[in-house]
Amino acid sequence: MLKDRCLVVYNEETKAFQTARNFPRLLLIETKTNKGGFTLISPGTVPLGITIPKLGNSREDYVVMWNGEKVFTIDCGDEAAEWISKTLLGYCYGLRLGYHDGSCKRDIRKFHSRYIEMYPKLKRATSGKYSDLSTILLLTDSSVNDVISRVTNVSKHNFRPNIVIGGANIEPYSEDNWDRIKVGDVVLKSVMPCPRCSITTIDPESGLHNEGFEPITTMKKYRKLTKYNSGLSYPNLGVYMSVEHPGRICVGDVVYIPDN
Repeated sequence: MLKDRCLVVYNEETKAFQTARNFPRLLLIETKTNKGGFTLISPGTVPLGITIPKLGNSREDYVVMWNGEKVFTIDCGDEAAEWISKTLLGYCYGLRLGYHDGSCKRDIRKFHSRYIEMYPKLKRATSGKYSDLSTILLLTDSSVNDVISRVTNVSKHNFRPNIVIGGANIEPYSEDNWDRIKVGDVVLKSVMPCPRCSITTIDPESGLHNEGFEPITTMKKYRKLTKYNSGLSYPNLGVYMSVEHPGRICVGDVVYIPDN
């Protein structure tokens, strides 16, 4: 089964994970699921069907994430490696595609202690498979719309949330102050604000960088992190969440938010 952030591109020799910072064209790759596998689709390439690799039948490897954190992966095979290399590099070697089946848990305490000191709610259980710090990134429509009112050629897709909350009476950036929310029968707990990096400056429709390093340039004027005098230069938008009470959520679910 494919789950959020379970696929990763990594360097064949160094094992370093690759993102749209290195290869903006990654944002143009689509993944479509099918029984027992998935298909990779990218403009100008022939789609590739891949069977989900399984422990015992495929090669185990590791991926080096930021701060040197090594994360487990199962290699998706030579055909997938050739496809992703040709798509991103223009030749048939150099990159590999990895899959995480959830069998191994990350321990972010050693490699991301700076964030944990600033945000005590950030725990080992919060981390996802190949996400930076947390599995869930939540945004409100009103926050995104406020950014859009200040910057052109930006949409919510620049910020890559996996949960978006809409509502007529939600003020922009109110999610900053939510401790917990309930979506359907799921309870989510706020962990920390999400510092926004240079990937937000890449147009997800074209794979090209926006002029003027937007929306980061504008957001730095009014959305910089100040908690604990962190000194981080990134503006924040949205919040990382953890699951306090699991369950099922669907598009259109009623969302319960705190009065404050």
